[in-house]
Amino acid sequence: MDERFQERAIITTGGASGIGEARARRFAAEGAKVALVDRNKDALEKLAKSPPADRTMAHAADVSDSRAVDAMVTAVVGHFGRLDVAPNRRGRLG
Repeated sequence: MDERFQERAIITTGGASGIGEARARRFAAEGAKVALVDRNKDALEKLAKSPPADRTMAHAADVSDSRAVDAMVTAVVGHFGRLDVAPNRRGRLG
């Protein structure tokens, strides 16, 4: 597998299921550190514990709330020390 995202910190919104989950798994397979973001905290926690758990974090947030987006970015940077990529499933971040 291509590791073009090796050690990059990436936020994946909608990460608890569907396209967001698939995107998160793909980024992780390509070497990324992945922040799974979704409103479904229980599903996020379960996914964050699956491999590669050492490069994954979960953060429950509603990305339609700008304060929640600010807190999400702060949490990701605090956890990984950086943020390199922030694609999202719908609309814009913040």
